[in-house]
Amino acid sequence: MADDNVEVCELFTYLGVDIPNTRSSKHDIRKHIAVAQRCVSSLDHNICHSSITLATKLQLYQVFILPVILCGAKTWSPTQQLSRNIDAFHLCCLRRILQISWMDRVSNEDVRRHTDQPPLTHIIRTTRLKFFGHIARADPSMDHSRALRSSVAPLPRDWNLRSC
Repeated sequence: MADDNVEVCELFTYLGVDIPNTRSSKHDIRKHIAVAQRCVSSLDHNICHSSITLATKLQLYQVFILPVILCGAKTWSPTQQLSRNIDAFHLCCLRRILQISWMDRVSNEDVRRHTDQPPLTHIIRTTRLKFFGHIARADPSMDHSRALRSSVAPLPRDWNLRSC
């Protein structure tokens, strides 16, 4: 590799996840929302406007739509605005399933309570924490574990004696 030149690029796609050189998740999150919106619109007539039960509609949503938007979410670091966009998309889908128009003036909490769905950002946060736990418990000789340990400063010796 000593004689090979490495090309610097603006955007690198690996396993369907876009990795920009800016370290921002904005492009990838918006791309996943757009793909999921296309999936929702293709299933809209078959699912949302059918006579199947609400429980079945929600299961279909969890099986066909959520994996599309959550693919790669372990590595996202969304800003507050992107988090609002993610939750807005999720609520839009739930409202479609419930056939609630925006003119009906039903609160987001009522929609979540009726569908028993947490905000999508909570699901992403839980996924990221599980992923972090997996890396933190990994064998210290593995590359991803070494990368984590090299990026985290060691705790001071008297960390548990300090008062909050």
